[in-house]
Amino acid sequence: MSNARYGYGPNGRALKKDGTERKARRTLTPEETIAQLAEAEARAYAGIGRKILSAADSLSGFNSGLAIFKRWVNECKAVASVDKREARRAYLQAQIDMLDSKGAVAEEFLPGAQDAIETINGLYSRIGREYQALVKSGDTSPASVADMIRGEISDDVLEIVESANNPETDPLRDFRRDSGEEDTDGEDSDTL
Repeated sequence: MSNARYGYGPNGRALKKDGTERKARRTLTPEETIAQLAEAEARAYAGIGRKILSAADSLSGFNSGLAIFKRWVNECKAVASVDKREARRAYLQAQIDMLDSKGAVAEEFLPGAQDAIETINGLYSRIGREYQALVKSGDTSPASVADMIRGEISDDVLEIVESANNPETDPLRDFRRDSGEEDTDGEDSDTL
């Protein structure tokens, strides 16, 4: 298992798809800027060439096969070396480990949220029906509407749903991409 934690490498930067850590941001030198401009120019010419080739009616078979052939080449290049396969394997293993960790957190969270889940399922429909009853009775004052809504939501459910406004109560907060904080609370910091 890698030292990465929930999509971040040992230096705190996000991981790429292949499981390696992204490079740190830095300022480009003038030479690097010139190289980037040359690459942009090459891409512009490639775009022009692509449009011209796709408009050539006599090469329609070549054009349709070109896209398929390029896809084959890219797929083969992605797994053509032991290093690339190992990197992909490491990435997939990290995803499996994260899935198992998220599953454990979800199994712990869901039973405690069951009342809220049952309440919010169909909540809008129930409120709509109750509001229709208020309209028929002729009492759609803000106080009546507020009382009707409060009748649909218990204090426990209100508390758990309103707690979602606080990012600290998110059961999966450690798995979010923007969660870069390392847990250093003690000996159990490496477990959930």
